[in-house]
Amino acid sequence: MQISIAQLKAASVALTLLVVVAIGLWKLNQPVALPNPEFSMTETAPVITQFLIVDVQGKVRNPGVYELPAGSRVIDAIEAAGGLLRVANPGVNQARFLQDGELIEVGVRNSNDESGKINLNSATATQLESLPGIGPVLASRIVADRESNGPFQNVKDLDRVSGVGQHVLSGIGDLVVCE
Repeated sequence: MQISIAQLKAASVALTLLVVVAIGLWKLNQPVALPNPEFSMTETAPVITQFLIVDVQGKVRNPGVYELPAGSRVIDAIEAAGGLLRVANPGVNQARFLQDGELIEVGVRNSNDESGKINLNSATATQLESLPGIGPVLASRIVADRESNGPFQNVKDLDRVSGVGQHVLSGIGDLVVCE
């Protein structure tokens, strides 16, 4: 019995194919190693924390820096600081969601006016947010405009700020001063 070259080649191909199939089946039965989700040198996505750090100052029992769960509101920060001292108006929107690194100034008015009106030329963005119709975006626009264009001479000057319309002006006219 003599083996031809064609038979030898066919046997060689069959054996190679059998080894490849065997290796493939073996790899299918191996556990898959997943990357460690806690650490990756190539990860560039922002880290989402479960906590916020905020600084609570002003008319609260224990002013200071507090760590609160993500999704907390200003009222949660005030409670963490021991609650309000005897303040009729805390001067902040207590229902607003907190942002990490934020300063919450409770019951602080930046005004020389005895009536407690907010001074548009010295109020912080947080203080401006306590006004009706002014949220975080509009408050930061007012502060940025004041820093770029100088102080407001009167309440009507606010109309130079994008987003401040007649509705907002009529809602805050009696609550602010320009000193």
